[in-house]
Amino acid sequence: MKRYHTERIKNMNKGIFKKFYIFVILVLILYMPLKAEAAVDKQELQIGQVLKVNEKLYSSNKAYYMMLQTDGNLGVFRTQDNVPIYAVFSASMAQADDYYAKLQADGNFAIYDGNHKLIWYTNHNGVGITNQNGINNVVRVLNDGSFAVISQNKCLWESQADAGGRLNIGDTLCINHKMYSSNRAYYMMLQTDGNLGVFRTQDNVAVYAALSVSMAQADDYYAKLQTDGNFAIYDGNHKLIWYTNYNGVGITNQNGINNIVLVSDDGKLKVMSDKECLWSSDVKLPPNLLRTNIVDFAKQYVGYPYVYGGNSLTQGVDCSGFVKCVYEHFGYHLSRTSASQYNDGIHIAREQLNLGDLVFYASGQNISHVAIYIGNGQIIHAANEEYGIIITSITWPGTPYGYCKIVD
Repeated sequence: MKRYHTERIKNMNKGIFKKFYIFVILVLILYMPLKAEAAVDKQELQIGQVLKVNEKLYSSNKAYYMMLQTDGNLGVFRTQDNVPIYAVFSASMAQADDYYAKLQADGNFAIYDGNHKLIWYTNHNGVGITNQNGINNVVRVLNDGSFAVISQNKCLWESQADAGGRLNIGDTLCINHKMYSSNRAYYMMLQTDGNLGVFRTQDNVAVYAALSVSMAQADDYYAKLQTDGNFAIYDGNHKLIWYTNYNGVGITNQNGINNIVLVSDDGKLKVMSDKECLWSSDVKLPPNLLRTNIVDFAKQYVGYPYVYGGNSLTQGVDCSGFVKCVYEHFGYHLSRTSASQYNDGIHIAREQLNLGDLVFYASGQNISHVAIYIGNGQIIHAANEEYGIIITSITWPGTPYGYCKIVD
């Protein structure tokens, strides 16, 4: 009887051990895929960290991911359909499973083969500015489908951005990073003068600017969609420069948990929430403020050169080119010649002249010159090759032929 009980206890122990062993195996089987998936579900690489073949680095909105493939190519893919939207190489390398990408101590993001031979890095062929001590650098996939090397909100290097970009709450737009409309006809970019602009892709002409007067040149400005729903611009000291409810123009001063920022297909910068537009760059400023902004903007270019037929405020313009460029900055698309511009606005009398109105001059009956009225009997205009863009008396070019207003 005693022996029987001993054998029974042994068998019971074996059964318990067997069940426990099976349980451990099942747990390991279930746990390992979760662990593997967690390893590839990253949103940021820091200095020294490695991205291995088939690991994924996701954007914060999970719409895009970056992956190093077995052919050595580093690509960005759309999550919903795994369609590639960017690749580092135009031609793939030999198939292998030991390629790896690493954020190096010098701040560069690099790809190596299994023999630790450098294949590509973010300053490749001199394209990029990350060859520095990159102790604070991180690599992220941005919410518009590009990936970037970022250091303390400063974008040091970026790949080509995808169309249809957007910013979610807490997202940051770095200097010179482009965020495109879904039709790729327009893009938004924060410039080194602190101004946030929307530009036409085909000719890079600005169709909107957040600031009428630019700030000092710097490379540490950044724009951010805040938790209150406002889109804001900050300088390198985190000082607020502008936001979407600036001067009371806008309605985004609220809990903006669902808000996004995007560039619409008609070139408007918008803050949206569940398909409702809370703020748009085509919100009109009060006329007096708009007129003041136009004059202040034009004055920035005093001293720049006159170039007949030119269309650049900094490289050179003629009289009508100057007027066209200034007004285009504020979303008004005028004709290219002074004679045509005379018919772009509403004709007014001399006594009705206001800031920003246009003043025309003629040779005989043919309009030959145009200027912008800036108040106190003065105009600003691209005079000629000798003087460039200057401020003068309204009668300096001669007796005005006529006047018109563009701003209602």
